[in-house]
Amino acid sequence: MANYICEDASVCVNFQSAICLHCNRRLCATHVLAHETILLEETDKLLEQINELSKNLNALIEDIQITGRKAMNAVSIWREKQLLKIEERYYKNILEIQSKQEQYTDIVKQLSQQLAKDAREPLERMLTQKSANNDLVQHIRQTITDIKQKRTQLIQPSAGSSQRSSSLDTENAR
Repeated sequence: MANYICEDASVCVNFQSAICLHCNRRLCATHVLAHETILLEETDKLLEQINELSKNLNALIEDIQITGRKAMNAVSIWREKQLLKIEERYYKNILEIQSKQEQYTDIVKQLSQQLAKDAREPLERMLTQKSANNDLVQHIRQTITDIKQKRTQLIQPSAGSSQRSSSLDTENAR
């Protein structure tokens, strides 16, 4: 039978009484207990590290939650501000469109009145009286031409005219 001596790091001359399962070293009874105590102390330190790391991770989760809530609140505030700006812009554009609509309607009514006064009524008088007057016919033609021209300008304003718009569309809603 072979005699095995304790393999502890110190100079031990005792015979082995056990083999450590974790490091495969042959140890005497005294050093097996000491080795186990060292391992238990290491496990206590490891458990402390695990608990500390777990605590840190839980704190990190809480920080992430707080930061996320702050970011969501900031985005909600930003959204509300943007919606208010959109609403303000919307109502400003609606008022502008309504104003232009009234302006164009007034212009068209004036053109209709001018057409009736300067073209229709004189023409109807001529037809009723059954008498033609060349100057009056020329005046009626000129009135019709002028009104057509003004109508065209309402429909298709010149490129240089930024005040006039041919549409009541959402061109200004950009």
